[in-house]
Amino acid sequence: MLSVFCKPRELPGSPLSPVGAKRRLLEHSSLIPEEEEYLQQVLDSLYTSLPGRQHAYVTEHYLGGGANAIAYIESLTQGMASDGDVSVFFKGTLEDNPEELEDAQFILQEYKRCFDVGPGGGGETPVMDVLAQLRGPWAFVVYDRSHGRIVAARDAAGEEPLCWGTTLLSEGVLFSSDKALLEGECADADDFPPGAIYVSEDFSTVGQITSYAADSAAAAAAAQQEALCRVESSSDLRKVPSVGQIEAN
Repeated sequence: MLSVFCKPRELPGSPLSPVGAKRRLLEHSSLIPEEEEYLQQVLDSLYTSLPGRQHAYVTEHYLGGGANAIAYIESLTQGMASDGDVSVFFKGTLEDNPEELEDAQFILQEYKRCFDVGPGGGGETPVMDVLAQLRGPWAFVVYDRSHGRIVAARDAAGEEPLCWGTTLLSEGVLFSSDKALLEGECADADDFPPGAIYVSEDFSTVGQITSYAADSAAAAAAAQQEALCRVESSSDLRKVPSVGQIEAN
């Protein structure tokens, strides 16, 4: 899996504000040639990592709102779910999915409950509580086009691979199941911290990463650092220390 999220492009006469960004999003949801060329260039790294016979099985989703896309090979343990402006990529297996839904659909449903999206969304469910209750190896990436919001999280044990990095040229953030796919674009490619969730600011690739699991390495690091880690897409990720770094302290 390889997903690409870039800073929304600035257009003449559009203020740099959430309202202006949303207007740009609605009026310019299609890709301009430069964005399409950039996405193809980045996603090509997924194809080159696969045997030629698997290329035909790669699914690409262009998510709108600028140069935002995801590519993956669908299987029993990874897939997409979409509803309106919200798209979810899920990888892994939820051992205790309480609903009769596909895992990706379940995450989409919970995202709407937690983030107050659409009719019936009251934002009444704390996202940390939902994540802490999930069991099994899992990781997901959500893109909410109506808010220009990126959300990513990984299981507390770090069983399901998820990596990320930032790109200087496009002021973007990339996620992948294989760190090698990011290294051509991201000088700071690294493992996504287990037991953590990343939420971007609206219409931005800048955001915060927080721990949701009290016994995870991410939680211990967050306690050491006191404040929430902040991810700036224009520089290296200031991420939660790895398990090895924590144990060494």
